[in-house]
Amino acid sequence: MTNPFAQLLIANRLPSGTWIRWVLNQSFRDAGPYVFQLEVGRAINAETWEEVGGPLVDALGVTVTDETQRLFGTDLQLWYRVRLSTALGEYISNAYPTANVLSHTDRLGANNLQRGLCLLLNRKGTPGKLLKRRMFGTLCPGIVDPEAPTRNLPCRDWDSGTVVNSSCTSCYGVGILGGYYPPVNMMLAQKLNPTRRHVQEENRGTSEDVVIAGQVLAYQNPGPLDAWIDCNSDRRYYVDAAEVSGTFRGIPLAYNLELRLAPYSDPIYRVPVYGEYPYGGYDGGYAEV
Repeated sequence: MTNPFAQLLIANRLPSGTWIRWVLNQSFRDAGPYVFQLEVGRAINAETWEEVGGPLVDALGVTVTDETQRLFGTDLQLWYRVRLSTALGEYISNAYPTANVLSHTDRLGANNLQRGLCLLLNRKGTPGKLLKRRMFGTLCPGIVDPEAPTRNLPCRDWDSGTVVNSSCTSCYGVGILGGYYPPVNMMLAQKLNPTRRHVQEENRGTSEDVVIAGQVLAYQNPGPLDAWIDCNSDRRYYVDAAEVSGTFRGIPLAYNLELRLAPYSDPIYRVPVYGEYPYGGYDGGYAEV
């Protein structure tokens, strides 16, 4: 069994903390003891996960409270998961965000509302991958200036926000080491309206913006400055706008995205993307309380 966890239950009780509780599948039969370790990360696919508290032995039906204040803004971008170690192996639960917390009954209602979009994605959706942009972390030192080896050239002009060094493979012009989190699968239901093209005159010549629009499930929480990769063509787009198109109890269920095609000289094409998109059924996911 690759994932013995049936549910991961999360409840925000800010500022006193976040409550987390987990339930195992009844068919899970590994020999004990069961050693659980709660972990928190800044993205669903974060490379590093911080342990919350110490390991818990045979902690079934126990509610764990993360009392550390980790959020200081208005964006609930925290993800929790649980690591289980048994005598036969190690298992990791799916990660769930603190922003999408619903009761069991509400989750069923949200899934019903999402079912239509899931069917559309499975039938006509374009397979793709979302690259979540890093908003914090270690600043990229840049690359060595070939004309002055004792100094580094910055990758980004922080005043204007423009990329000044597209050849950096450490941050890809983002200015933060890594640039983007590892890609996660995200199908796009492209809208029927034709691709919009906009030609504008600039100091460096004429440029053409190619913009497409589509709808996605809200589980991956796409936002402006993130990137989306079309797995059919490897074309890469930046998210120009992300507008909530459906909610349940105030929680986003779907987003309308406006995507701008990146020029082929853009550093986003240097970001490595491994693996292929699984063409199986597509479903959303929400944590329960």
